[in-house]
Amino acid sequence: MSLSGGIFCGDGGAFLIGEAAGFISASSFEGIGNAILSAKLLADSFVKSDTPENAQKAYRKATVCLRMKLIGKIFKNH
Repeated sequence: MSLSGGIFCGDGGAFLIGEAAGFISASSFEGIGNAILSAKLLADSFVKSDTPENAQKAYRKATVCLRMKLIGKIFKNH
């Protein structure tokens, strides 16, 4: 198991949200709430950024709390 818990926000101009990015709860195996939240965070990142590269950085930064919460659940589940 990687430290990221399998969470990957995308790269090279491709952006992933929800289950595609790995934003799924390890305890309930549900992801609709996280999908909606990650979509909102991505939309906000686009609004704040002038280039796709800056949007990618902003999105990674915006999802830190969500990623840490989900990684914590992975470790707790084990």
